Amino acid sequence: MEKYQKICVGAFIHRDGKILILRRSQKETFLPGYWDIPGGKINFGESTEEALKRECREEISMDIEGTFIPCSNFSYVSDNGHRHNVDIQFLIAAPEKIDDLRLTDHDEYKWIGENELGSHFGISEEMGKALKKGFEMIKLLKL
Repeated sequence: MEKYQKICVGAFIHRDGKILILRRSQKETFLPGYWDIPGGKINFGESTEEALKRECREEISMDIEGTFIPCSNFSYVSDNGHRHNVDIQFLIAAPEKIDDLRLTDHDEYKWIGENELGSHFGISEEMGKALKKGFEMIKLLKL
């Protein structure tokens, strides 16, 4: 099997001191039932902003706009050492008006505060660490 890289983006969508998280469907083959944020793979030739907008439309039927602030990143190797994944998360303010979110690859969503991270993300998990950085950025930038 050939080695390759996969670059992904995540939308750390926030409002009123909370962030939007999604639970992956139990039908998913990769990390079923795992809590996540909207996002996914960047297509060839696509910018990070284009990928974030597309993924949010596809996954939660939300059109996102405004300033996308990089807040964290992590990488890991999977597929028995054949795939190198790079994930970049961006702070994005939630739109003023949010209609009911329609989920595609997920079966539940929640708005959670920083004090609820531990009940959804393990303290040592990369996504949990990334989300903690996102909350720190919100405080630092007074968003």
